[in-house]
Amino acid sequence: MKILRTAPLFMLSMLNTIPAMAQGEEEIAPVIIQVDPDLSRDLVAYPSEAPVTPFVAEVLARTTNRFIGTATMHYTRVYHGNTTSWTVRYVSTADSMVLISHSDEPLPTVRTTALVIDRTRKSEVYHSISLSDSTVKHWTRNLPIRPYGESFLPDSLEHGTRDVLGRSCVKRVHEGSMFKRTAWLDPAIPSLYMDLLSVRGSWDAMDHIVIAYHLISADDAMPMLVEFAYGTEDQYTLRILDIKPDAVDPQAFTISKDSWNFK
Repeated sequence: MKILRTAPLFMLSMLNTIPAMAQGEEEIAPVIIQVDPDLSRDLVAYPSEAPVTPFVAEVLARTTNRFIGTATMHYTRVYHGNTTSWTVRYVSTADSMVLISHSDEPLPTVRTTALVIDRTRKSEVYHSISLSDSTVKHWTRNLPIRPYGESFLPDSLEHGTRDVLGRSCVKRVHEGSMFKRTAWLDPAIPSLYMDLLSVRGSWDAMDHIVIAYHLISADDAMPMLVEFAYGTEDQYTLRILDIKPDAVDPQAFTISKDSWNFK
């Protein structure tokens, strides 16, 4: 596995500047991804110079979403014995998606936010709740975001199936010296994570609400249950609480304070 030039957002301190890193005799210019302009916080990423795999190249070339419908994802992280949980509501049409994340952490928290993504405009609008007066503030980022490092851990398809939400799922496993992951995927439902990668070009600047690095397989099947561990000190669980491939309510793409009342 190729070592990442920097860590994903959930492992990274938000910095304003950082010197360019060298690779051999060449310097790789960092990409500055705006996280919160009001707080002057940015994500600094060093793009990968490695060619993408054929699978990723095909995903990036897609022009519409394959999953159309709604889903609710629940994440749990146990870090050195401390547990953080949050829920993400996802709605998608062929051209747009909205992710609304709700955490039980007190405001302000990056995990109580929303993201509206538009393929046609090649942009995403990030929403958060202002702590001072509970108003919703927002700002826009252009897409795609240039990726860095490897997007997927290698894994293998194992024997056996498991029922998750009444759906027959196949098993994929990564067993490495650093990371371990067991994932149950539904081949009958297109992966909404591949749609996100396709339109954004990267997991960066959203992986505080949708954890994709290391948790998601290079597969078009929908991950329904994923357990990931970095040793014993950092563990993640992704569980799909509900998923419905179907037409969606256009009103879901209008973000207000009531948007977070899905819990």
